[in-house]
Amino acid sequence: MLQRIDDDGDDWVGEELPQVYGLIGPTAIPVLARYLADLQHGLWARVAACHGLSEIGQPHPGSRAECVAVVTRQLERYGEQDPTLNAFLFSRLLDLRAVESALVIERAFAADAIDPTVAGDWEDAQVELGLKAKRSTPPPDYLSKQLGFDRHEFLNMLKRAATQKPASDGDPRLLNWQPAQTAPSTSKKRRRRKKS
Repeated sequence: MLQRIDDDGDDWVGEELPQVYGLIGPTAIPVLARYLADLQHGLWARVAACHGLSEIGQPHPGSRAECVAVVTRQLERYGEQDPTLNAFLFSRLLDLRAVESALVIERAFAADAIDPTVAGDWEDAQVELGLKAKRSTPPPDYLSKQLGFDRHEFLNMLKRAATQKPASDGDPRLLNWQPAQTAPSTSKKRRRRKKS
């Protein structure tokens, strides 16, 4: 059923099936590991398979190491994979508190192979994994990268747009903006914070 997330845009697959795998438990690990490694499967189906592994590893401490190993092995292939997949692999390693995967995560960030808009950058990872107490640099402004203008300018455009009557008077960059690629499920960073 995982392919439905890519084939049909079925968001519920990406949300619900990982929880089902968590309930099934460790016996689902080999199946999810094979699915995740198979390049024939779509991006979001593979993201959901990875999510399933993290849903198994968190409530089943005896299976955590195996789940971490599977996800880390997949992230080691960062050079051959979509940066979005790498970002979700990284994000699930954060969910699993996988300090043991820090070197692989660092190498993937150094190669610019992880999309930081999903779960943050290398410095965020170090803080989340307890390797650093806090950031030493200001957090990146990911909105600026996506939109092509900074957050303050964006907020000012929204305020101006709200006070103008015809939509055509708004800033054309705001009116014509479309997200580059939309994940079919909720932002992982937001979901992770809810669970913590």
